[in-house]
Amino acid sequence: MVKVFTPADALYGLEELLLVAGKLLDEEISPRTVRLYATQGLIDRPGKEGRSAVYGHRHLLQLVLVRALARRGLSLSAIAPFCVLADADLEQQLEQLDGEGAAATAPSANEALQYLRDLPSTADAIGAAAEGSSSFARKAAAMGSVLGMLNKPLSSRSRSERTSTGSRSSDNGSRWLRFTLAPGIEVHVRDSVLPPPAGPRRQQWLQHLLDRLNALLDDADR
Repeated sequence: MVKVFTPADALYGLEELLLVAGKLLDEEISPRTVRLYATQGLIDRPGKEGRSAVYGHRHLLQLVLVRALARRGLSLSAIAPFCVLADADLEQQLEQLDGEGAAATAPSANEALQYLRDLPSTADAIGAAAEGSSSFARKAAAMGSVLGMLNKPLSSRSRSERTSTGSRSSDNGSRWLRFTLAPGIEVHVRDSVLPPPAGPRRQQWLQHLLDRLNALLDDADR
C-alpha cells in the first residue's frame, strides 16, 4: 500500500514534487521523467506561477501511481487509462498496491499481467466519473486504448481490430488502409506511407502521432 498523506491543496515546484514522490516510493525520480510523463499525458500539465511550473496534489498522485505500476512491470500504455481517474480513485488505486515503497518490486511479465487484471475495473471507474461532467476522462481513456493498440504488432491483432478498405480518393486515386482501433475510433493510412520497422524508430513515430492527436483533442476542447 502507498498512502499519500500530503494536503489536497499543497503546491510544489518541480524539485519539491520529486522530493515528496521520491520519499513515498523510496527512489530517486528525475525531472526528465516527470516531463516525459507530462508529454505522454500520464501526468496533467503543470500550472504556471510566473515562469515556474507549479504542481499540485493530483500531479503527485499521478506520478506516484505511474512509477509504482511501472516498477511492477506494466507498460506506460497499460498504465495510461488509470491516470485520468478522479483524485479519490487515484488514491484508492495506490492504497490497493501490495508492498511498501521500494519493497514493491517489479514482478515477472505474467505477474504484471495478473496484477493489472486484479485491479478494479478502470473502465467502470472512468464511466462513473463521466456521468458527472468529465468528457475529458472519456477522451483520455480512449487515448490510452489507442496507444496500446498502436503498439501491438499488426499481425497480432484480430481481424475485427484491423480492416483495410480499397476505397480511393477522388483526387489522385490513392488507396487508403483503415484500421479500427476501438469502437468509434479508426485510423486511415495512405498505402504509400511506410511505417518505420519495429523497434525504437517505430515507437518514436507512434509517439509523434499520439502527441499530434493529443494536440488536436486539446484544440477541440477550447
